[in-house]
Amino acid sequence: MTRDEELKWLQETIEADENEESIRDWLNDKLALLHQANQVPSGDVDFYVRSVRLLRSGRFFHSLDLLAQAVHKKGGWALRLVVDWSQALIYLGRFTAAIELLMPIRNELMAKPDKTPLETKMLPEVLGHLGRAYKDLAIWARPNAIEPRLDDLQRSIDYYRQGYDLDPNKHYWHGVNLVAVAAYRNRILGNTELLSKTDKELAEQLFGVVNQQIDDQRDEGKSVEFWALATRGELHVALGRYEDAANDYHGFASLCADRFAPASAARQLQQLWGLHENTPPGYQILPSLHNRSFELGGPVGVQLQASVGLEAMFGPDRFVGLEWWKRFLDLSNGVVRIRDKALEHWLGTGFLVSGESVWEPWKGKTLLVTCNHVVYGCEPKPPSARPNAISVEQAGYWLLFSDPENKTLSETLEVAPNPLFTSDANDLDVTILEVTRPVSASKTLVASDSSVRPGLKTKLYIMGYVGDPELKVSFDDNVLLDVKPQGWLCYRTPTIGGFSGGPVFDRALKVVAVHSRADYIGSYNMGMSIEMIRSRLSQSR
Repeated sequence: MTRDEELKWLQETIEADENEESIRDWLNDKLALLHQANQVPSGDVDFYVRSVRLLRSGRFFHSLDLLAQAVHKKGGWALRLVVDWSQALIYLGRFTAAIELLMPIRNELMAKPDKTPLETKMLPEVLGHLGRAYKDLAIWARPNAIEPRLDDLQRSIDYYRQGYDLDPNKHYWHGVNLVAVAAYRNRILGNTELLSKTDKELAEQLFGVVNQQIDDQRDEGKSVEFWALATRGELHVALGRYEDAANDYHGFASLCADRFAPASAARQLQQLWGLHENTPPGYQILPSLHNRSFELGGPVGVQLQASVGLEAMFGPDRFVGLEWWKRFLDLSNGVVRIRDKALEHWLGTGFLVSGESVWEPWKGKTLLVTCNHVVYGCEPKPPSARPNAISVEQAGYWLLFSDPENKTLSETLEVAPNPLFTSDANDLDVTILEVTRPVSASKTLVASDSSVRPGLKTKLYIMGYVGDPELKVSFDDNVLLDVKPQGWLCYRTPTIGGFSGGPVFDRALKVVAVHSRADYIGSYNMGMSIEMIRSRLSQSR
């Protein structure tokens, strides 16, 4: 296909139902090509810019993030691409990362007297995204009258103001966001008046500008720009004209051609103006937006009416109890440090797991599981083995644990010389050994018997050794992004060298994968699923 044909295919695929697998395969191909290239050819940059725009329109923000990272790493810098990337980061909840991308661009463009047409066009978007990032930083911190996060809200207002002041007759969307954040600030402070006199005057001024633009477009026989309808609808909400708001949002929803637009508008009304679908005025406005988002393949917003003044949880994360932490810490006694006995060089991590939880025929056995690129099996070394991998006999297996006085002790594990199962680093990247002399202080982990599926609520946790005697635990940014057909779990849970062979736990504290490596461009980490290992064992029987 030519580049234009490929972009047309991508657009049609994004607009189709059940398109996730096709998008994922296309993305993997692009990441592989970028990995092999020394840099992005200058002629390909526009293709990637347009691809990112299409992924944005379809709300494929994870895919957009991965593609933009790969292009950026290979020198494919483009202003349009970076700005769209920052917007994806905001939607993924990575607000500070977006701010770090945007601030240097904002500073450079604000100080530049002679901007190119593209820079002039993009500066208001940069300022708008900064306003959005700081607004969301405040919102997701659950501000209230005691801790209102006013600093972040003020930064949001300042950046929206800067964008609006560039051209008040053109950048009205910055103005309406400025009004909305000001109203939100008053709402969380408990003020009875959401808008000050100055804010109401600004809202009326903005309404006049937007209304005139819509009338001019209709008089000229042109199609009304749908975001203008959404902006006018929000100004109706600000000024308490809810029937008019419902009419504008209904017209806006009918004109939306991608799922990004109605979902974005609904989010604004819910977060900043506090609208709910089952109470007025929200029930007049939100259903048309949610229905249109659903028609276009987007998520449907479902709200439960909360009692005012009660505690609430926002976002996908939830708290865990003390007993969960105790159980998790106890599992560290099942994580093994692996080194080359001759060179005393630390290579990676392994873990102890009950045999029957991995495969029923191994009932009664205690297994030591690691990566094949750490311990490949028996001599002679196969050609497919990684250069740094060592044999079962060359490796030493140490279990580190704390005694009652909190002193770190170690014991050596003994394993059978012949592995129960191996699969080289280009396949499952797994070596499974039988422990012949268990250690009394050890903890045997349990492998999960369930499938894992990607989603914001699917969290993963990893333990591993990275060179020093202290076991490391990876907790941050721990969403499962994808499950590849070959059995690889792809997750953001951060790791570094030495974690290879470590256990990947789910929220139930069962092992769901063996951590292996980072993907081509280092944008996410990968582990081989226990489910795939179990399937392969069953096939080999």
